[in-house]
Amino acid sequence: MKRRTLLTTIITGMGTFAGCMGSDNSDGWSYQAACDRMIINYWNLPDNVKNEVDTAFAEGEYETKGNLYYELLIEDKDEQYLFKDDKYYMADIDITKDKSNLEFNEVTPTFDPPKSIRIRNTTDNSLNFTFTVDYEAGGRLTDVDGERIRDRGVSLGPEEVYETVGIADEFGAYEVTIEFEDGRRETDRFVINRGTGSIRISLSEDQVSVSSYGDADDGRCPWTEN
Repeated sequence: MKRRTLLTTIITGMGTFAGCMGSDNSDGWSYQAACDRMIINYWNLPDNVKNEVDTAFAEGEYETKGNLYYELLIEDKDEQYLFKDDKYYMADIDITKDKSNLEFNEVTPTFDPPKSIRIRNTTDNSLNFTFTVDYEAGGRLTDVDGERIRDRGVSLGPEEVYETVGIADEFGAYEVTIEFEDGRRETDRFVINRGTGSIRISLSEDQVSVSSYGDADDGRCPWTEN
């Protein structure tokens, strides 16, 4: 992701960044830090940027003869997503010498690199097992080497930890199935979203517990007002 730390613009009129926005956005600018978050929360957008977004959703696109506030406040439109009404969108920005257009398309975000899974044996005994990870939308996941996750054999001593390579990248729900050497089979579920930092599985004598831990990516940006 290209880093753009500050946006420098020239104030050409009476308007300020916090002011109203019409069809021509050349009414004025101020210094603003670009947001480098993967997920940008709609409710954290400044009002005039939110106006652009609202028009794009209501009319199918937003068009202006000037600059797009939304484009200036993000670092890379191809790697950042807008979170709005429990859905994720990618911006489609088209800029020519005469006008600028903004559209949004619903997408399923992906993590790059994919999330790995840490499995810990919390018992006092060695455990031999295989594990399978399913994505809710269908299709068996594979790791980065192309090896099927199904039937992977793992052996862990007491308190040992096994970490998979990155296998889960798309936002959504996943199901983990652990099949032990003695025939016991346990299933649990986890969800990957904008706040997911890591996924951990704890193996005990009588259950399998899956937990996901956040990385504090709440969609807040340098220009977030609240």
